[in-house]
Amino acid sequence: MMIQACHKEHWDSFCDFYEKHGADNLWQSPQWFRFMKATNRNPEIFVLRRGEKICASFQVTTRYLPAGFSYSYLGRGPVILHELLGTEKECRLFREIISFLKARPVQYTLIDPCAAPGRIPELIRIKSKDRGIIPNHTRVIDLTRTEKDILLQMTSKGRYNVRLAEKRGVRVREGTELDRFCELMRESSQRHKIPLQSKGTFEKMLQLLNAKLFFAEKQGILHATALLVIYKNKAVYYYGASSRQYARDMGSYLLQWSMIKYAKQAGCKIYDFHGVSPQNEVEHYLRNVSIFKKRFGGRIEDYEKHRILVSGPIRYFIFSLIKKALLPFF
Repeated sequence: MMIQACHKEHWDSFCDFYEKHGADNLWQSPQWFRFMKATNRNPEIFVLRRGEKICASFQVTTRYLPAGFSYSYLGRGPVILHELLGTEKECRLFREIISFLKARPVQYTLIDPCAAPGRIPELIRIKSKDRGIIPNHTRVIDLTRTEKDILLQMTSKGRYNVRLAEKRGVRVREGTELDRFCELMRESSQRHKIPLQSKGTFEKMLQLLNAKLFFAEKQGILHATALLVIYKNKAVYYYGASSRQYARDMGSYLLQWSMIKYAKQAGCKIYDFHGVSPQNEVEHYLRNVSIFKKRFGGRIEDYEKHRILVSGPIRYFIFSLIKKALLPFF
């Protein structure tokens, strides 16, 4: 089996493979590759072939830092041929991919696997990591149910807050005002002390992905905003922010409910809240937002733990010390 970079001449065959086997995985898709390229994330797509047949693909981004340091990221991958899942051949594919990544000229590769817990072969020893880029627990809502059933499976508190927002005059609309979205995102970022993507990144998401902005307002005053990404049959609540000043009007609840209804009307089968804390873990960084998301019902989906694959142990150790001192958000 051979791993090769996906160049222009291989692009169509990769897209055909991904269309059949990529399911609703946004983060390994051709569209995500274009978005990563437009935002200077240095993406590369690799395919594993047996003869002319593609058996797996994975997309890697690389960040280059001063002093020759660099690291790569593999998010929600690899994507593997359906008939190989759960077989010894899947284990063999994992081993080949791990060997390939380990030989890359970077200090480490962070991996957020697409596999469910227990799927990565135990023989593949990779150090687990507490926090990745894509959370390994998420909450999803089944949009194939009727709108009434979706509302009924929410908690009573969730339904009450949706009605309260409507009663208090909050209205939700789709819009294009990126500056207003970024302004509230900046306010929330400062309040919660979390890093914020640039306006240019949000702009590219809207241009290159099927992304929409939504605004919850009352008398022209912005209470909450969100960015929703739709890929195939899944809608992902990717970014969101709310104003503390107007929190009592519950605009965030009506915003989510409106986006859930929008996604259902758009033909999506799944609404993905894009990250929650593990159950019963009270100190997790997603704990507070997870309480909010839980009020919309749905079910928890779990993925394998984040993994970190070290290529150069000594340089990785030095890089870790520098990162801890100077680069807290990397």
